[in-house]
Amino acid sequence: MRERALELIAWSYTIWAERLLLAGLLVSSILMGWGVAWDIHWHWTVGRESFWIPPHMLLYWGAALAGMLAFLASVRTGAAGRLRSSLTQGYGSIAIGSAIMIAAAGFDELWHRTIGDRTIWSPPHVLGVTGAVVITLATAIALLHAGRRQVLPPLWAQIGLLHLLAGLIIAAYFGLVPATLMVFLQGDTGLRFFITSPYIVSALASLMIPALVTCDQQLLGRRGFEIAAMVGLGLWSFQTVFHLLTTPLVAGTLGYAMKPDAVPDLRFELLTLGFVVLPPLAVNRLALRQPWVVGAVIGALYTAGVALWLGVRGMERGVPVLGIAGVIILGTLTAVSGRLCGQWIERASSVGD
Repeated sequence: MRERALELIAWSYTIWAERLLLAGLLVSSILMGWGVAWDIHWHWTVGRESFWIPPHMLLYWGAALAGMLAFLASVRTGAAGRLRSSLTQGYGSIAIGSAIMIAAAGFDELWHRTIGDRTIWSPPHVLGVTGAVVITLATAIALLHAGRRQVLPPLWAQIGLLHLLAGLIIAAYFGLVPATLMVFLQGDTGLRFFITSPYIVSALASLMIPALVTCDQQLLGRRGFEIAAMVGLGLWSFQTVFHLLTTPLVAGTLGYAMKPDAVPDLRFELLTLGFVVLPPLAVNRLALRQPWVVGAVIGALYTAGVALWLGVRGMERGVPVLGIAGVIILGTLTAVSGRLCGQWIERASSVGD
């Protein structure tokens, strides 16, 4: 009887230890997502006068927390089969993603000392985003794996997964806004990019959104994607209010000067948000079965949206047929890759069941 009681105590300790690890990983994803969005807003409105700005601290503390928790989870697997177990449960990949983000932090500091604050889509920023995506997808594997082993109730695992995917949708929006500002406002936004064609916005959207749609559909179903999009819109609303209220207060307290007229019109941000979210929601309602069709239609809708905006604004630039075809092909390829990514996450999370 005593041995049985000790076994139950040990089992309960193991279950709750992993639950706390998973909860900590979700907290780290919130910190990273919040930090990335705030960092973009801070670049627009304040600039980057130091590495030690508050958004960076939020972002990199989240990455450090994820790496520390992943290390602890790997240690808990024991010496035998540690690497294989930690990788199949997602924790090893989380540690890799955290290391990428920490490396990107050093690269970013060197970049800004050498090049300056000229572009949002700089190589160190892209490297950091890559690390954050690795952490997010690996955390999704860890959540699903825990749900299938009954470490977490399956509903809890699905709710955590929903949060992660909603965060990726809004992260795609924040990554797209700088390019949208440059090509649609046609003014000096203080930002630089490697190309000025308006249709680059469609290409960037097709690089991110179709993959998210098909990955979400694979993991959550079509209804789940719509819920994730609605949760993402809620996150966007909360973050926007946070940025508008907190940035001037924090910047003033720390002695940073705000850029004059740096904050874009909220109506424009809402228009951009609609541009990002409405095409995939419309395509999701069509219940298309093949991922390549989903991506092609989303790409076509994005290019149509850009053309419509240029027509309304009276910006006659001609219709780049090859560029539009390239956007549609890009959407097709990324949609297929998103579906494959969703299938891979499901397979990885079922290893060892």
